[in-house]
Amino acid sequence: MQDQAQFGPTSNLDQYQYEALSCTDTLRIIALEPGDFVSPLRCSIIQYMPNDELTGIDNSRHYSAVSYCWGPADFSRRLLCVSQGKDEPSYLNITPNVDSILRHLRKKHKATYLWLDAVCLNQKDDIEKATQILRMGDIYRLARKVHIWLGDDQLDDSAKALALFRRLSIRTSKESEIPDQTDVACLVRFFEKFWFYRRWVIQEIALAQKITLHCGHYSLDLSWVMTARETIDHSFSLIGHSAYGLDILSTTIGRTQAWKGMSLLDMLWRFHQSECTEYKDRITSLLGLLPAGSNQIIPLNYAKIHWAEMYHQYALHFINQDIRTADTILIHLFDFGAVTMDATTPRPECPSWVPNWSGQRGRQLRDMGSFNVQVSKETMAERETIQADRYVKYTEVSFENRKKQRKRWESEAEYFCSRNCCISTLISANKNRLTIRWFVGAGGLYGWQSNLTLKLTADQSSWQDVIETLKPLRATLFHDDKRSSFRIYALLAAGLRSKNSLILPPASTATQSVPLIQAAIENGLRGAHIIQDSDVQILEEIGKLLKEYAFFRLSHINAEDIDRPKPGLDLFASYCLGPRNINETDVFIPLYYRDFSDDVSFASPHDLDRHMHQRGTLNSLDSRVETMMCVRPTSSITTFRERTEQEGHGSDRLANSTPKVFVNAAGQSTHSVPPREGRFIGPAFGVASSANGWVVPKAHSLHHQGDTHAEGKTRIPWTWNYWRKRYINARERGMACPLVMHII
Repeated sequence: MQDQAQFGPTSNLDQYQYEALSCTDTLRIIALEPGDFVSPLRCSIIQYMPNDELTGIDNSRHYSAVSYCWGPADFSRRLLCVSQGKDEPSYLNITPNVDSILRHLRKKHKATYLWLDAVCLNQKDDIEKATQILRMGDIYRLARKVHIWLGDDQLDDSAKALALFRRLSIRTSKESEIPDQTDVACLVRFFEKFWFYRRWVIQEIALAQKITLHCGHYSLDLSWVMTARETIDHSFSLIGHSAYGLDILSTTIGRTQAWKGMSLLDMLWRFHQSECTEYKDRITSLLGLLPAGSNQIIPLNYAKIHWAEMYHQYALHFINQDIRTADTILIHLFDFGAVTMDATTPRPECPSWVPNWSGQRGRQLRDMGSFNVQVSKETMAERETIQADRYVKYTEVSFENRKKQRKRWESEAEYFCSRNCCISTLISANKNRLTIRWFVGAGGLYGWQSNLTLKLTADQSSWQDVIETLKPLRATLFHDDKRSSFRIYALLAAGLRSKNSLILPPASTATQSVPLIQAAIENGLRGAHIIQDSDVQILEEIGKLLKEYAFFRLSHINAEDIDRPKPGLDLFASYCLGPRNINETDVFIPLYYRDFSDDVSFASPHDLDRHMHQRGTLNSLDSRVETMMCVRPTSSITTFRERTEQEGHGSDRLANSTPKVFVNAAGQSTHSVPPREGRFIGPAFGVASSANGWVVPKAHSLHHQGDTHAEGKTRIPWTWNYWRKRYINARERGMACPLVMHII
């Protein structure tokens, strides 16, 4: 080879030694010497300041950047590097892919200036890489052109795809036609190239001034692809294909350039399918797309920080930034899962509420249909007002004077138990602890616990297995208040619709969903002699749902046995679908809800009247869709007297310090304090009684002037006095602070 003839065997050359960058604004650039395709690769690696180009000091060496996939770590090729003041060149080991890129981009008669990370970054210096990675956005933004390398043309039919792009782009609308099956298959293979799934390419192409595609010796300006995009998209839709690669191009360099309006959390959600090797790069690869000086970028030692701790710091930052980002973190936690749930990767101890952005988000029931709760602007404005209130930030205040303590509790009760608002949850975080506060109308004083769990095992699949599993609900479905049966049917209908079940009618006829499920379950419970084929199909779909999720009947955790409704008459019962690993001690915390009046997936009251077998009227406003968080308590079980002593409330200040009875969800009397600390287990999605539907026995109305209801009961919006009394009783008895849970 030429390098051996001129300089002797390359084995006698020294390996190239990188010089430290002169300052943080400096880049290394490859000055690739001219040559034909087969001649040895020879270059100089120079330090270059982009500001020199911008100020006109030096514009002779402006560079182009390369966007590519590293490929296998086979460093079997060599790049000769000429250094000033040295007679002989040194060498860098490079991969065959980098070797091919440099040969195809090299010019014959003049030097080529390139930025390519495999050469321009000292791959052995983690501190330098961490510093330069944060500058990637600027590197590609300031480049004169970005070359996208998609591989050699001899390896596949990429060259044919480039020709198709050009042909589809030059047609007029009258001449346009759908490509034939062979052409569509070629385009499908093109957009399935791994480059389109590489995470770093998002900012590399979004910030580029000009982009050229390269497949071996063939090249094409990317504008040709974008001109043909609509035709390609239409062709893919006809075969039911969704091209992630084409979607990435549309989002980053399409006419709307949608990424410009995205926050970092939006991008983590939108680009979750894009991959990278380092878990830290799931975040750092997107930072270059944020505006300069953005408060979404937090100062961290990116070279040394562990990826799990990085995720923790960003989650903490966004939770405390504002209410919208705090809500978004919980949605990410539900769909990406928690860092603590990944047992395959070694990591430091991390709070259970930190989202695991290291992989793709999963599909949850919340993604579609009834559980996709959107918070309105009016609701958000109200939450922002409440968030600033002095009661929202959790503080345990103690007073020496009993009267002052009682006054504080009465103020808290007035605030959280009497506020008739559509807010469910308020969120804050401090280091390792996420604090969730809610209003009593969302989840009672201490949240919910399961008193019935239904799920199918792996070997159960028949409709008979489904009916056998649902038998504990028979009394509720046939004899109890029809609101409970509606909530059960509505929950299953929402679950099937959210899973895109083909058994249910399309959205245009969604009012039929609840009656269809009702008929299938009730026919199955009555016996096989009246079951229909359509009922069997629906029951089998319900079986698939109960294999993936567990069905729970929830009731409020009762802080005391005073005024407890009679067994079997739980007026505040909720039904939900959630994680299969939930046990009877786990707590369900309310997060978001919306009334059925906003939910087009369910029947209107008039439609339900015709289908509920003449069982009377049903006001859909009596129920609502709820999103909940499942928490496994970690706080130790203590008696009331023990907690009183621990929190500094001696018997001289609290007249009654003897242990009080706590009635758990199963109605069993214990001496435990309701838990207020736990770890996140997973999300749950349910149908609960709305505030408008709460009916309290008349004896519990506490002289509130509510609407008279049938059977001598009083309908009390938010049951204000009822819950105030229970709140103050819980505080006076030295129990855990109601309406708050700490997630650790």
